[in-house]
Amino acid sequence: MRSLALLALCAFAVAGCESSQAKSARLAKAPRRSDAEKGVKVTARNPDVRVVSTSLVHDQYGTAAIVELRSKARTPQAHLPLTFVVSGAGGKRLFANDTPGLADTLTHVPLLLAGEHVWWVHDQVTSEGGLRVRAKVGKPTKRVPAKLPRLVPSALKLEHDPDGAYTAGTLRNDSAVTQLELVIYGVALKGGKVVAAGRAGIDRLPGHATKLFKVFWIGNPKGAQVHVFAPPTNLEEGK
Repeated sequence: MRSLALLALCAFAVAGCESSQAKSARLAKAPRRSDAEKGVKVTARNPDVRVVSTSLVHDQYGTAAIVELRSKARTPQAHLPLTFVVSGAGGKRLFANDTPGLADTLTHVPLLLAGEHVWWVHDQVTSEGGLRVRAKVGKPTKRVPAKLPRLVPSALKLEHDPDGAYTAGTLRNDSAVTQLELVIYGVALKGGKVVAAGRAGIDRLPGHATKLFKVFWIGNPKGAQVHVFAPPTNLEEGK
């Protein structure tokens, strides 16, 4: 199975390297934190983050869950746990991202700026027949420095290959802070509805460097308005 700056979010692929789906799966199975070992739970909702909508997209390459978020906070928030449940007919629980062992990229929102409106994508939903997604966002768990790194996606172009449609682009790190295990979230909208979603990723992006990425889509992005978001994972050098 193959696997948000507004421009008119597969995981961890760079052109010519390991496929995005394969790398996403590998990283998801390699937890590095104690909370990953026990699974992420959200017991108290974050009052400053609104879940605007949720949706599912599905095609021959898989299923993705999309959570639309809007921050009501006056300051940035970092490393927010996000859990969701996919249910089917009769409300039957089909999938959730609270399983022990998942990586941070599948259970947390790296960064939400004050008043920011973004989409968060999980492209490894392994069940079929999902009809509804219910999501909860918890309170931030990391300190936010006064100055934040800025990552800029550009030169987006829709392409196709034997694995389906993807949007290629470049990501520029406008800070001196090296970024590790970056996730680039992508959604494609038609009439305000999500018709495709995906993730791309970059293992390492040094300060003031630029790298290529590919968002492999689940769903059909043709003719849709594409939004790409690349929140930094490392907010300070050495952190």
